[in-house]
Amino acid sequence: MSILLNNQFDQNSGWQAALSKELPELNIACYPDVSDAAAIHYGVVWGHPFGDLKRYPNLRAIFSLGAGMEHLLNDPELPEVPLISLGDPAMSQDMANYALYWVIDFHRHMQHYRAEQMRQQWNRLETPPTNDFNVLVLGLGRIGQHVAELIQQAGFNVTGWDFKSKTAAALSTVSGNDALSELLPSTNVVISCLALNERSHQLINADFLAQLPMGSHVVNISRGGVIDEDALLDALDSDRLNGAALDVFSIEPLPSEHRLWTHSKVNVTPHMAGPTHISSAASVIAENIRRMERSEQPEPIFDRSRGVQAAAMQDKNT
Repeated sequence: MSILLNNQFDQNSGWQAALSKELPELNIACYPDVSDAAAIHYGVVWGHPFGDLKRYPNLRAIFSLGAGMEHLLNDPELPEVPLISLGDPAMSQDMANYALYWVIDFHRHMQHYRAEQMRQQWNRLETPPTNDFNVLVLGLGRIGQHVAELIQQAGFNVTGWDFKSKTAAALSTVSGNDALSELLPSTNVVISCLALNERSHQLINADFLAQLPMGSHVVNISRGGVIDEDALLDALDSDRLNGAALDVFSIEPLPSEHRLWTHSKVNVTPHMAGPTHISSAASVIAENIRRMERSEQPEPIFDRSRGVQAAAMQDKNT
């Protein structure tokens, strides 16, 4: 029994060493050096070539080496086996910390003070009480819930939203587009933790942004396609938005000529909000493989119906 390993955008050697340490009884076959396709029971991949995974007749499951699943879902010949996304608590914590950082930055007007420092000016702005600063988290999957809970623990007024009704302990949650229309006019910061699919594609568009109060903010740690970037720039130019923190973009890397790079209200980071840590991720993947070998369910199994339905929605080069 073997594991197929392939990370298109990273060296396989680190992953191979970590997985071998966790599962010394299993052979790790690094793509494309696979001597026995029938021996492959588990695929552990990111950016794997379309059509290759169907070559392994005894494949039992495919593990993603990241939180995103588009790199698998757009393979037209993807085998009908469970898809397991990377439910690494370390990644969730990093993403929640990133989101909290920007909520605090926006709440305390830090961008204003950075500019004032350059001009050697001493001007304080009024800061609302923490519990009067309203944060709306879009998407209540594993990561979205962690993000919302951490920000709420910091004292902010947090509401979690999703397309369908979901519950989370000690967190106020709502669902559906009608609820969005009620929430947006009083929202100070919107944070996207949504998977990219037909429903979420450019959900944050001109109409969505027009419902926010003047001086509000947007944080995106999910997928670039969730935001209409032209509408976002218009909202920034009109002062509807006072700032945006963007870790993901419709095209990645962000083209050098894109205006988001140079806009004074935009903070750009290179898709680093939730980095994959090999040691912790390998431990999570190994435990799921051990669970399957005991005839137990791995987790989290990805719901294919949530996947991207059109290639045009896929974030490029992510």
